[in-house]
Amino acid sequence: MRTGAVVTAANITERDENINAFDDIAVMSAPERIVATLKKCGIDDIIVVTGYDAKLRKKMRHFGLSFAENKGYDVTDVLQSAKLGLEKIYRRCDRVLFCPSGYPFFGDDTVRALVSSEGDAVIPSYGGKKGHPLLIDSEIVPRILSYEEEGGMSGAVKKSAKTITVVPVDDMGCVSSKSDEEEIKKLIDRQNPTLIRPQIEIGLAGMRNIMGMQMKQLLIQVDRLGSVREASESVGISYSAAWNLIKESEEELGSGLIDRQNGGRFGGTARLTGEGRIILDRYIKYEEEVSEFANAKFDECFKGILGR
Repeated sequence: MRTGAVVTAANITERDENINAFDDIAVMSAPERIVATLKKCGIDDIIVVTGYDAKLRKKMRHFGLSFAENKGYDVTDVLQSAKLGLEKIYRRCDRVLFCPSGYPFFGDDTVRALVSSEGDAVIPSYGGKKGHPLLIDSEIVPRILSYEEEGGMSGAVKKSAKTITVVPVDDMGCVSSKSDEEEIKKLIDRQNPTLIRPQIEIGLAGMRNIMGMQMKQLLIQVDRLGSVREASESVGISYSAAWNLIKESEEELGSGLIDRQNGGRFGGTARLTGEGRIILDRYIKYEEEVSEFANAKFDECFKGILGR
């Protein structure tokens, strides 16, 4: 089954002194820590929901993510940010991990324990206390999207899920949020060794680049949104940069990846060509298999050290 993830960072702002203090101590921001853990587990289809913070999107662009912006971040709760991300991702995934940035310290073993469990919703627990992240079956996402009652994300899940599985894990990080400075330091020291992972850049190139993380995400979003402009915003790059990537790839391949339809008053549309879809699908398969091999080799070569 294909698993994606939604990371909600819309409530994190540069004006939040606690967040600034956390970043100073942790080096990596809370959303970056979450994404690094997810990537280590082979989860690559990740949407980060931000507020106004363009700096965060720019900082995380190298992860090959998609972004959504909660423009009402200052007057809405985490559930609204979760809905934005879930609406964008659930149709292409069987299950989605919901990861609020307030809980960035869970480990990769917890993610694997969740993914290997069954239920409409799967929740980790430590010491009898429920934690994060939360694994949601995509079939219940439409019910979560239509939830308008009190209770936030927890209430939406309880109302939408027929089966909720609680998985005990030996991971205090799943229930630990960003609190006082001393506690943060302890949690960071505990988590840092587990973040070590293989970091490889997978791509296709001839004389020039054809496909990489950013181009892959761009084509996925064009396919979903039907617009290069909207796709570029989702990926976190400028409209002109998106077209430069597309044109460079098409010129190198000698064939079109995007079928453009010029628009009038309401703008044009775009969709993948038949060859563009084949190349994207095969690249995703290639990327997944290379990553699986790299992770297996990493475990084999560094067994007993580097947090293995």
